[in-house]
Amino acid sequence: MAEYLLSMEEAFKRFLPGVRDIGARAMAFSGLDQFKAGVVEGDVVVEREGLVLTSEMVPAFQDAPLGALFITGSLRAPNATIAEPDIDWSPLLKVKGNVIAKNLCLGGSASEIDGDVTVTGALVGYYNHGQMRIRGKTRAPLVLASAYEFIFEGAVERKYVASWSGRLNIPVDYDRDHLDRILAPEVIDETNFLHDGVVLERLSRGLPILRPEAEIGTPPPPRLSDKGAQRLTELRARKERGETIEKVNLKKCELRFVPDQLREFQAARELVLSNNRVKAVPAWIGEFQALETLELEDCGLDTVPREIAALPRLRDLNLADNPITSLPFGSDCFRTVEILSIGQSSSDVSANFTANLDLSQFPWLRVLEQQYKIDELAYRDSQNLWDNPHLEVLNLHWPALKHGIPAGLLRARNLRALATEVNAVQLGSFLWRGPAFERLEYLAIGYTDLSRNELARLYDGLPRAFISCQYVDGKSDFDLPEYERLSAIDNLLRQRRFAEALTELDDMAAARNLRRPLLPLDLHAKLLTLAVQVRRVAAEEEQDRGRREAMAEAALTWADRVLSVLPENAEACWYLDYHRLWLVRLQCLYARATGLALRAAPDAAGARAALDLAQGELDRFLLPVNPHWHGNESAVVRQLRVRVPV
Repeated sequence: MAEYLLSMEEAFKRFLPGVRDIGARAMAFSGLDQFKAGVVEGDVVVEREGLVLTSEMVPAFQDAPLGALFITGSLRAPNATIAEPDIDWSPLLKVKGNVIAKNLCLGGSASEIDGDVTVTGALVGYYNHGQMRIRGKTRAPLVLASAYEFIFEGAVERKYVASWSGRLNIPVDYDRDHLDRILAPEVIDETNFLHDGVVLERLSRGLPILRPEAEIGTPPPPRLSDKGAQRLTELRARKERGETIEKVNLKKCELRFVPDQLREFQAARELVLSNNRVKAVPAWIGEFQALETLELEDCGLDTVPREIAALPRLRDLNLADNPITSLPFGSDCFRTVEILSIGQSSSDVSANFTANLDLSQFPWLRVLEQQYKIDELAYRDSQNLWDNPHLEVLNLHWPALKHGIPAGLLRARNLRALATEVNAVQLGSFLWRGPAFERLEYLAIGYTDLSRNELARLYDGLPRAFISCQYVDGKSDFDLPEYERLSAIDNLLRQRRFAEALTELDDMAAARNLRRPLLPLDLHAKLLTLAVQVRRVAAEEEQDRGRREAMAEAALTWADRVLSVLPENAEACWYLDYHRLWLVRLQCLYARATGLALRAAPDAAGARAALDLAQGELDRFLLPVNPHWHGNESAVVRQLRVRVPV
């Protein structure tokens, strides 16, 4: 048996002469000359048990930067679990003979076997980059594909075939919705997504990845996930210590059902069950009479029970990313809901119901977020879906209103913020009907095709509204020279070169109307942020008293100037454009506090008020969605409070 290294080009010329794009075939799209191809002329025999990586099968190649492994004979590892080292990228494996292994687990390569494949355990493929072509006969008790492609050119003798979004040219016995009927619960989550690392670990240790033979094909018994059990144990411990449990958070706990044990916490004001594929929520949640916030995002729901709709204090209901096709309506339903998120961005199953939601069924609704996978919403003027005097924020995300603003939408007379794509086709309608929204202060038009001149017309037609867009003249922020300039200013701030940064900022700001700068939103927001942030940090770090007081005054002036540009409604700034303007607003509150605290005539009360407002908005908006980020920003507030004079 001969073992040696070749260049990738020479090896492919010998063993895969039909491949023209070696980089694509080996999935080494850059630096192909950095890799070598290992060649074994003859058989490779692995005597070891347990896990053996393809990069380690041939000791002579262990220190080589392998991009491919070519075996002219067969690969025999009857007691080993052969696996590729990385599911994202691994050396291509080409075996001209047969393969015998206990388990064969494939991931990040496009490999092929010319002969037969015989495994006594499982043939497993995982990750969407990977592909295995087997030209001979395949014998395997289990074929399991997780977002992986198997191409069987010969006959396949198997007992079971299971697939989670796999690509196979043989029939599948258990698809992604039924993997829990065949696989052990330890190797899948509540969505039946495969834990590939757990599969590999169990196979290498000789542990089963299938349910007991007698149970295969039957619905699994309800089993509380380990994460769910742990979270409940923590809640019980807090309750036993005498704590009042106001928030019950079982987000991402791999639940397949809502456990009855939650009824122990009926006094909670907030219940979070998001990102658990429970598919139904029990009516007994209606017993949570103090509940104000209910988070059910991505739970696989098509409706909710009437008992939930009738909760007497429910203010905030999140049903986003669920295939909702119906809701219980009536005089006792949704009477107190003020904030509603509904619809799917990944599927159009719920699009029709979401688009035709009658907002009069939510009499106190103030904020509505509707998600869609579709590109356009076609409404007739006769449709009356928005008869709601309290609606202030309507976020349609990025579908366009195909025929422009429908007449029925004008019944939402207190609307202050609207997000929907506005293209040249809809421009006339917005110029005609848009001014009827007398309180509109924020219009987010997304990935528009409006030209610079058309955007200017929209500004002129809606002079009271802050208008944001992702494109100007078909260009995103990365396509404009301002991107490089603002990136350079950001770098100057990190280097504490404040004078140079301010010179650049003043030059950019002087040439623009800050309310309508004809820039994509990310650039606009970055310009506003840096205008206040550079001055705030410069004031905080200046050692000379006179210069510090002058810079503090400048930070205060610019904070107030930018706040006057932004929409006044904090909720609108949070819910539209992925919080981008709210983050600008937050920096303004920080700068106000610094300016009031460090200027020549300090205003301690004003500085504390700015920080109290910032902390209040952090607790209200950021804490529920990102506690870690909330902690970081709260630390900034605490640090700024130290500067406030007593």
